[in-house]
Amino acid sequence: MTVPMPSENDRQAQDRRTRASQTGASQTRARPVHARRVRATAAQAEQVQALWRARALRYVLIYLLMGSALVTLRYQTREVYPQLSALRTTRTELQRQQKELSLTVQSLTGEQRVRDWAIANGMMPYAQATKQTQVFGPPMAPSVRPAAVDQPERPSAQRPALSPLTVRTVWK
Repeated sequence: MTVPMPSENDRQAQDRRTRASQTGASQTRARPVHARRVRATAAQAEQVQALWRARALRYVLIYLLMGSALVTLRYQTREVYPQLSALRTTRTELQRQQKELSLTVQSLTGEQRVRDWAIANGMMPYAQATKQTQVFGPPMAPSVRPAAVDQPERPSAQRPALSPLTVRTVWK
């Protein structure tokens, strides 16, 4: 590696710094000195050409390496695109079938269809059913059993016995 030769501007700036340090004056800002450029020697011109030639060769090699890597990658993944397109076609077909089945389920579970099925199986609409009224008797007093002091009551003992025809419904 060669050390670059200082230019005329560099030498003049160095001289100003030297004079300022000798006189004790502080220089806040160095003014650029406009001087003519000195022509480079043949050896310097050859060095610059060699430098740019090396850079150009390095960039060409980098681009060739990147290009070959991309071509290799594309070659290795050549089956992916046809598989993706087949999967895309399959997906759209499955989505179409899902929509059709969804419409079929909606039409089969529609309110009118369920009502027709219920009537066909012997059920009667509430509006047409015979209604009977009945008077309830006096309320029965709850049975109170003395609880054992040392044994807490079990939750199942608190529930009334249910007949097989009793239906409990929870409304939300």
